[in-house]
Amino acid sequence: MAPDYLLRLTDIESIEEIHRTDRRQSPGAPLPEPLSPPHEMQQVDVTDPEQVNEACRGMDAIINCSVIREDPVQAFRVNMLGAYNIARAAVEHGIRRVVQTGPQLVALSQHGGYWSDYDVPGDAPPRAANHLYGHSKYLGQEILRVFAEEHDLEVPVLLFCIFVDPKVERYPIHPFTVSWDDAARALRCAVEVEAFPSPYEVMNVLADLPHRVFSNERARRLLGWEPRDTLEYGWKLAGE
Repeated sequence: MAPDYLLRLTDIESIEEIHRTDRRQSPGAPLPEPLSPPHEMQQVDVTDPEQVNEACRGMDAIINCSVIREDPVQAFRVNMLGAYNIARAAVEHGIRRVVQTGPQLVALSQHGGYWSDYDVPGDAPPRAANHLYGHSKYLGQEILRVFAEEHDLEVPVLLFCIFVDPKVERYPIHPFTVSWDDAARALRCAVEVEAFPSPYEVMNVLADLPHRVFSNERARRLLGWEPRDTLEYGWKLAGE
């Protein structure tokens, strides 16, 4: 997005330090690139409402990729309270478009998921159960839903599971997998699409995979997005 937008990148650590230490999420995962002016980079704690408010000042849209997965206290502070702080800042500054990201909440390890079903849509009733990561992110999504409905926000929620770099082969391919590049394009589409049918829309972001367990139809229809990476190395038979 950098060639076309004025960006303000934020993280709890400096972007330069994250880039320098090269702590990638997985093999082939991207690192945040330090940007030159007029772009800005700030250290922001998403659990601090004043820092979040200042970070959002003057912006036209917010993309929330913050997450804590395993710490039982910080997960709720970042995933739930952080979403609340972002929603309040959006209302304060008149920012209507808030792009929220999170994990799929339909096929976790507990009973009651949709593992036996096919073509599970993005707006299927979630099954967060007692999964810390999923439950805390789900509560953050619910907060954003209420703010969207009460304060005329536009909140597209993009759900993910597994990210891969097609040049770094991983077997087998999980049925809810997308490439890093396709995920990034979906985020840009979520900022640029003119309007959504309702204030709060949830959609799955995944490649076109033959498992057909999960559906990306809503992302295609609502975002005008489609995956480019087939990830066929993970599901085509050798020699085919």
